[in-house]
Amino acid sequence: MPEKLWCATIERTDGQIIAYRLSGDLQHALNLDVAGQRHLLHGLIVIPLAPYIFAKPKGTKDDILPPYGVGYVTKIYQQDEDEAIVLTPTRSQFIDHGYWPNDTRENVRTYLQHDYSWLNKQQIDADIGYWQQIETHKPCRANKFWHVVSEYRIQRHLRRIKAYHRAHS
Repeated sequence: MPEKLWCATIERTDGQIIAYRLSGDLQHALNLDVAGQRHLLHGLIVIPLAPYIFAKPKGTKDDILPPYGVGYVTKIYQQDEDEAIVLTPTRSQFIDHGYWPNDTRENVRTYLQHDYSWLNKQQIDADIGYWQQIETHKPCRANKFWHVVSEYRIQRHLRRIKAYHRAHS
């Protein structure tokens, strides 16, 4: 019987609903306590907005990391490892639905922003504001400025991936 990995369907602030594989930390936690998925469902989680490059490209100091944002977990499920392994993994930072809708944006931001770059922290903050406004049933659109910035960062990251693959093929 093939091994199963924990995955989630996550809604992004741009309306896209994407399947992600949960991070290694979350895999371990859910394997120990399956009931723990109740904390993730309808929670907010930090997600990459573009694929990772899992190698250190020549001429760079660090791995090229994608831009990050915050998504809303709509479903948690297990999938065969050979199918789930191709899904982009989430980050480990998440906040339970019991907290994020009612807590201050600052408290939620402090928890989710972790040690990300300044641009990622700004995107995470804008996304938290969006999700909290949606939760209060106020008409809301994602912050247009940060949507444009994110789209630019996503496209730049995809160009980097393409260049990396050309250089290493």
